[in-house]
Amino acid sequence: MKSWISRRAAPVAGALLVLLVFAPVADAQSGKIVNVDIAGDAVAGSTSTFTVTFSNPAGAQQQVGSANVTPPFTLVSPAGRNGTVELRNMDLQAGESLSVDITVSIPCSYSGDGAWSVLAKQSNQFNGPPGNNVAVIGDLVTPVSGGCGLAWGTLPAPAEVGAAITGTPFDPSGPAPTVLVVDASGQPLPGASVPITVSLAPGSGFGPLSGTTTRTTSGGVAAFTGLSIGSPGQYSLQASAPGFATVFTPVFSVDTEGVQCIEDVTCTGTAAIGRSSFTLTGVPNANPDAGILRLSVGAGLALDCEGYQELTASAVVFDVTGGREKTGVLNIDKKDMQAVPNNGASFLQVCFASPHPFATRTGTAVVDGSFDWNGDGVPEPVYEGLLPDCGAPPCVSKKQKTGSGNGVVTVSLPPGDPGMRG
Repeated sequence: MKSWISRRAAPVAGALLVLLVFAPVADAQSGKIVNVDIAGDAVAGSTSTFTVTFSNPAGAQQQVGSANVTPPFTLVSPAGRNGTVELRNMDLQAGESLSVDITVSIPCSYSGDGAWSVLAKQSNQFNGPPGNNVAVIGDLVTPVSGGCGLAWGTLPAPAEVGAAITGTPFDPSGPAPTVLVVDASGQPLPGASVPITVSLAPGSGFGPLSGTTTRTTSGGVAAFTGLSIGSPGQYSLQASAPGFATVFTPVFSVDTEGVQCIEDVTCTGTAAIGRSSFTLTGVPNANPDAGILRLSVGAGLALDCEGYQELTASAVVFDVTGGREKTGVLNIDKKDMQAVPNNGASFLQVCFASPHPFATRTGTAVVDGSFDWNGDGVPEPVYEGLLPDCGAPPCVSKKQKTGSGNGVVTVSLPPGDPGMRG
């Protein structure tokens, strides 16, 4: 016998699934029967092995010599003919049982139940007149569970505007975002070849999304290298393919400037605001952890502090994770300074907003609308006002006007305050 057939003198034990079949009534009435049990799980899009067990009842007057087994799925092994496993020279006597393992591939599109076909004869070579048939008793139906679907593998991490989006924050050389075709248990399907399209999810920023946005899976995986987004904001990507439900990534940020902060090392980023600029520095302090420094210009919320004419056209959103204190330097170009008549250093102020209350130059900060500071889809309050001269941060630590006419304002910023704007 081949290695995939086992013979036993007692029924097969174990938690095995699905059963088999019908047979001509005359054969059953004549006592020529064989019990057949089919055990295994059928999951759409998977490769599964079923154990088919033939049991010749004790006291039977005939042997079971041969059988043809045709699974309702694509036959993988053992080798068969036209999808049928041909069992010969079984010599299965009364009271004996014999098992054969049959491996099949179940397509993603399979739905409902699969009906096996099992034919058995007394003869060893599957021949003889119809009276040589043995009735097959059992349940020949295998229920198929689940179905295939799309799933994100490597998720997009925060990236700079126009730079490649990867799985590593602000690192264009990191691993590309991936989309998988998976079976119902979440396992990738190596044989799947599916065209998948990636696009901006509803509610994302203005984009646009650039790069090759449709790729066909290889080994069940599609890697989207070279994707980039053209404006700052909060984004989610969606992946879709014909016949599959659309899947979405968590929200991630795209920033004008992004820097990975190494533990115990100062990190700095600068973003242009038209002719002017803002530089943010994350300073190691009592909590000198690694983190991310991010700056975005004109991403959503605009600021307008009452009683003050802002000299830069756009707001900057900024943050440094890792529990670091921060220093910000607003460098106002001389042409922007000349937009107002009173443009000496003493007139310079910083219009500031935060998701948390803070002391302002004119008193308690006011709640002025709402903004999704952390990108979780839930808007938080916006506290807005002019920063006071330094005591406790956030505050203005220095104001000056350079010889060339530029204005420079330095602000001290506390750690752990996500998404502050100035």
